[in-house]
Amino acid sequence: PNRTYRINLAIGDYLDSNYDSAVFINGGSFITSANLGADRTICNGETVALNGGLGPGYSYSWTLNGTIIPGATNATYNAPQAGTYEVTATLGGCVITDEVILTDLTTSTPRNIFLCNTGQATYQYNLLQNDPAAFGLSATDYSVIYYTSLANATANTNPIPVAQLGSFNSAGNQTIYVRLRHTTNGNAICTAVQSFQLLVSAPFAVTTPPNIRICDNNAGNPTANLLNQNPIILGGQNPANFNISYYTSQANADSSSSPIAAPGAYPVTLADSPITIFARIQDATNPNCFKTVSFTVTVFPQPPVDSIADVIECSRYV
Repeated sequence: PNRTYRINLAIGDYLDSNYDSAVFINGGSFITSANLGADRTICNGETVALNGGLGPGYSYSWTLNGTIIPGATNATYNAPQAGTYEVTATLGGCVITDEVILTDLTTSTPRNIFLCNTGQATYQYNLLQNDPAAFGLSATDYSVIYYTSLANATANTNPIPVAQLGSFNSAGNQTIYVRLRHTTNGNAICTAVQSFQLLVSAPFAVTTPPNIRICDNNAGNPTANLLNQNPIILGGQNPANFNISYYTSQANADSSSSPIAAPGAYPVTLADSPITIFARIQDATNPNCFKTVSFTVTVFPQPPVDSIADVIECSRYV
């Protein structure tokens, strides 16, 4: 191997085209290097077919992490586990080797799927939120199989039908189990079982607070403390479980955009009064679950006061 060879062919036809000659060279006769391919990953439960790519006539031996694999004497070997594999091919005095590293497949943890509690008996969950990309894998190489029980996942029986994956019906608080299929390696199914939860947020109620009434001041810049409405809105519920923000429009409250920056001292002029304020109350663990209430802030002008002339009183008369 790794040496340059030259072949000199001399063909004589004795100036007579009836005496043709030909030289036949067997295909693959000059292949003198093995190629086990690029390093790649392997998961528990699958095998990776390794092929040195050499022609016939060679004798073979395979090693795993430097140890000879008993009985592995063919040109191909189905590797069942991670490690460094090396093939040695011998033909006469020619010895050719190559190696490839198979590493254990690692994935991201699937995400729990939350839905907001709307009082329904069941909800529609999109299980495809935990697709191959959610595991950090390519959808070209892998697919995900979903199960409703650990027993089914372990035995690879009764997977959830593909037609139900985008709108899986569940009452919530359910565990979904998954296994990975290596679609570009003979659809081998990895034995590892992972899981995620279908969750429904805790129900909560809100109370519409009373309107706020404040008086104008001499400077004409009164402020309202909107935060005083928080305990009234929650009605005794734990404030640590909620985030409350205030807005000047229903659209902003629904989209959680442009909240009032300083709700503890919100300026309202007499000219602006009355103004409607919208409160957004959202679940602290799932910001997509929220409710809104509204109230008004009204500024009242200072009452008119007559100017009274100074009064001079005599304390002593003569």
